[in-house]
Amino acid sequence: MQIQKTKSKTAYLKELLAHDNQLVAKYKLAEGLLLIGVDEVGRGCLAGPVCTAAYACSLFHHQNQILLQEIKRSKNVFELEDLDLDQDNYEELKHLSDLEFLQDSKQVAKNKRKSLCKALLDIPIENGYLLHSINFQDASVIDEIGIVRAIWKSMSQNIIEIYDQYFMQFGTKPQKTIVLVDGPKTIPDEFLNNDFEQISIVKGDNKSASIAAASNLAKEARDALMQKLSKQYKNYGFEKHVGYGTAKHIEAIKKFGKSKIHRQSFSLGTAPSVSTNPK
Repeated sequence: MQIQKTKSKTAYLKELLAHDNQLVAKYKLAEGLLLIGVDEVGRGCLAGPVCTAAYACSLFHHQNQILLQEIKRSKNVFELEDLDLDQDNYEELKHLSDLEFLQDSKQVAKNKRKSLCKALLDIPIENGYLLHSINFQDASVIDEIGIVRAIWKSMSQNIIEIYDQYFMQFGTKPQKTIVLVDGPKTIPDEFLNNDFEQISIVKGDNKSASIAAASNLAKEARDALMQKLSKQYKNYGFEKHVGYGTAKHIEAIKKFGKSKIHRQSFSLGTAPSVSTNPK
């Protein structure tokens, strides 16, 4: 069931966490379960890479009431203006309160997403894990193998990286690894072996806390990269549309042609396909 967006931020976060918690409850593993959410950003862009991210946090599916209690405590601290906090505790609690903004990255304001991503990577974990991976597949890869296969390739790399991080942290393999994939399909065996149990979730970034976290990390990373590329390719306005097919972007392509970071295999009708080095 899709979560209603009219709910409060706290209620929304509770449902995202409850989804992941209920999903893994049937395995009855208090420890040794690795739950990974994976998502992509930039599938439909005309320029720039596609970005995928994977995120795994044990508090998202195990003892997540602890996390919710800490978020509540952080909000109370700021409301009461507790001045006894040292700087480290203040920053830790501040980041925790930002977790309430967790949802589909398309619904998170740019200024909130940055602080949310920092919060996602700063959750204090004592006996569990907090792991993440971000990958890019550039336009040349997309043109060579297609956007869908490029996404599967990138997601597979994310998942393997998370798995390896788990092994490095604990010195042992997880007893069970579950991968939550946003969308209607799982990753084919060609890219990811069947040692990983996969669950595809349509609109998963609106249902699963782990997928929503991955969605925001991917969005933040890709937008930051496109901001940098906008300084190199100044004719296209990447700093505004980050590669999506807006009217101004299409107009720029028709005027200047496609740059080296444009996806040559993506049709623009009458837009020229020549490579151009913008000033």
